[in-house]
Amino acid sequence: MTRWEYTVVRMDSLKLFQMHLAQLGGDGWEAISANYVMHAPETLESGTVVAERPVWIAVLKRAIEDA
Repeated sequence: MTRWEYTVVRMDSLKLFQMHLAQLGGDGWEAISANYVMHAPETLESGTVVAERPVWIAVLKRAIEDA
């Protein structure tokens, strides 16, 4: 049975989003979902509050090789 690992990518810029997905694709990751959504306001670990904004989000998976 194939086992999978998953990761999530979130970017504010479409160009950076595409570049990051291309890089991950070269490392064996496959995008299984992508959306352009309005991200709710959030407080970063630094305490900075980031306003509501549109972002690109993708979920990717790749097979886990048996050791």
